[in-house]
Amino acid sequence: MKNIIIFLAFMILSLNVYSQNSGLNIITQNKKNIEYSIYINDGNNNDLLIESKKADRFNGQFNEGVYKFTGKYGSEKNIRQISKYFYLKKNENFTFKFDFNVSPYKIEFLSKDNVNKVLFQLEEFINSESLKIWNKGVNKKEGKEYFEYFINKLDKITYKYKLPNKIVEFIKVWNYINIKQIKEALSSNKIEISKEQIEDIYNNINILDNDLTLRFYNGTYYIYQSLLGKTLKEKTYMLKEKFHNKKIICEVLDKIFKNYINKYNYKVNFKEGLVELEDACKYADIDGSSYINSFKSKKYTLEGSLLPDIQLENTDGKTMSLKDLSIKGKILYIDCWASWCHPCCAEIPYLLKIEKEFKNENIVFVSISLDKEKNAWIKKMEDLGISKENQYRCLDKGFFEKLGVSGIPHFFIYDKDGKLTFYNAPRPSSANALEVAFKQAGGIK
Repeated sequence: MKNIIIFLAFMILSLNVYSQNSGLNIITQNKKNIEYSIYINDGNNNDLLIESKKADRFNGQFNEGVYKFTGKYGSEKNIRQISKYFYLKKNENFTFKFDFNVSPYKIEFLSKDNVNKVLFQLEEFINSESLKIWNKGVNKKEGKEYFEYFINKLDKITYKYKLPNKIVEFIKVWNYINIKQIKEALSSNKIEISKEQIEDIYNNINILDNDLTLRFYNGTYYIYQSLLGKTLKEKTYMLKEKFHNKKIICEVLDKIFKNYINKYNYKVNFKEGLVELEDACKYADIDGSSYINSFKSKKYTLEGSLLPDIQLENTDGKTMSLKDLSIKGKILYIDCWASWCHPCCAEIPYLLKIEKEFKNENIVFVSISLDKEKNAWIKKMEDLGISKENQYRCLDKGFFEKLGVSGIPHFFIYDKDGKLTFYNAPRPSSANALEVAFKQAGGIK
């Protein structure tokens, strides 16, 4: 008897959990055999639902909420994007028809639901008006009237039906972002919109202080933009004073610090800039090591900077520092590569040719491999016919950070005094450009 009760309780619980799901059905029309892939995005994950080569319809169960169809369709020469917000309500089934027989594609909502009517109407209106503004523009006389029309139309669509509060909150954030975008478009036509022309609700940046903002690729951009014109610490202070959502604060802080690192003038007051960044990270109460290391690395990307202290080993296992490879009176051409990097290996034949051509000049050719496996490095050198002279493997895990390298192959040129002349030097396959760089660095006459 006890087992039966437990079993029944389990079945009831299972039914309750399942009943919270919503049915999603997709039908496609594709007589032209257009290639497509349709994904569903919940704000965190992008999961494949259906693609042209495998099926023409989809049926599945999802939790209640606002989702977004994403994906692409078309040929390799003309790939177009799929993007559409939609809503799945608890305990109901929803059917959407994708028509790829027309271009651009169309999505038809086949279920009766006011939320999706509003979402579809909003997106259709926003897309059409955005194209109109960016492509055709409006004059100053029409601009202010048009802006009022745009806001009124958004409100008219939004409040046409009584919608659940959580949907209204989502739409408010969406509308705020779209109003900002239209305002920017008008500004590009030298049409300025005053705060008085914008409803109070859309003047309040705090409308973005929730997780919903993260559903939009440019949501946190407008928060970041509102902090411009301030010092690094002031921006951080303003952000933490105005906003309370931890995810929002974290993402905007990332924008603040990365922008500071990218735009800082490293040729002037390097130490002061580093102190400012360190202080701001402490004030923000975050582990700022990645930002601080990134800032420090910029020191070695500046023209005139010396070689950093990076540990290397040669093919015999002897260790030395990168900064010790500089030879007085000779320029240094450094190739950063790896055995598993196809573009790197493709440059090797050109590099060997360049080395042979300029062997009697004041140039030292050095190759630094980022291979973790020594045997793989040695084998690839043998396969490519590379001499073991001036071949090194990097032992420093912070190589990319210290030299600010984002990808390989990457080439550097240092002058006869060991100072950086070309941070992004020409590749060996660009022989003419490389010869010019060698001359500018003083390696050849």
